[in-house]
Amino acid sequence: MIIPLDRPRKLIRRKPLKHDRTRSPWLDMRSGAKSLTICIAAFADASRAIVCVADKMLSFGEYTQWDSDITKIIHIPPRASTHALIAGSLGHCESLLNELSGIERFDRYYPELASHLESVYLRQYTHYQEIEILHRRGVSRETYEKAIASPAVSLPMQRISDEMSSFYYDCDVMICGIDEIFAPYIISIAPRGKLCNYSIQGFNSVGIGSDIANSRILWSDHERTHSIGRVLFDVFDAKANAEMSPGVGFSWDAKIIFHDGSYRVPKPIKELIERSWDEHNRSPFEEWNPEEDLPRPPDGWREQILALSKNDLERSE
Repeated sequence: MIIPLDRPRKLIRRKPLKHDRTRSPWLDMRSGAKSLTICIAAFADASRAIVCVADKMLSFGEYTQWDSDITKIIHIPPRASTHALIAGSLGHCESLLNELSGIERFDRYYPELASHLESVYLRQYTHYQEIEILHRRGVSRETYEKAIASPAVSLPMQRISDEMSSFYYDCDVMICGIDEIFAPYIISIAPRGKLCNYSIQGFNSVGIGSDIANSRILWSDHERTHSIGRVLFDVFDAKANAEMSPGVGFSWDAKIIFHDGSYRVPKPIKELIERSWDEHNRSPFEEWNPEEDLPRPPDGWREQILALSKNDLERSE
């Protein structure tokens, strides 16, 4: 007799179809499509904290994608509170962050950070444009600019010019933190150098699931005065709904940023958030199934989430 294996417990949000599908070829980054991920940041606790949540998906080429052990919430020294949430090519993003971390106290006051970020992004864009297009053909930028400026442009050089114009620097980065005068900020820079300051808005997301995630945060009536626990629950809800987008992973990572540092959300708190979300989002026409669904949250789960504090995170380190 064949004994069936135990069915794994899982959230109401079934594991995304990425586990049995290939990445669609129409998701061509050069067309301006957003990077295949989701990263979200939102103010909390009267703007004294920033809640950051990201998936852990990695994509390679057009047909390979899977959850991994990557973290997309990255500390940028020297300031303890400055972090980047990344979407896009790991090589492009890492190169940008390495240059940012080499700028002494660039994050003292966040308007200065925005100016530095814009100039660094432009340098990196130009650098990779040269490496991936000009250097591959043995052409220097000086030679290219002279050829394009001439009255008669050769066909090979025109093709290079077309590639230069359509070059896609796959790096979408959101920088968030709390500066020296205790002002929280969320600044985002997207391909082709579009920089936006979302500090007044109080939240933002990057990646292919950003439209869904931002809509869910609005739907949850997010306010920067809400407690850390409530914002963590609402940001996780936004991430879970963003999993409808191709390329958004199931696993997730979370950090809470304060003026003097940051703390990774520990597994017990994440499990409480998941179990509570599972219970809260079940359709009234669906019964709880112990064979499929997560265990129900403990009594008083709302109070436990709302009471989540910096001290709780410190004790879990």
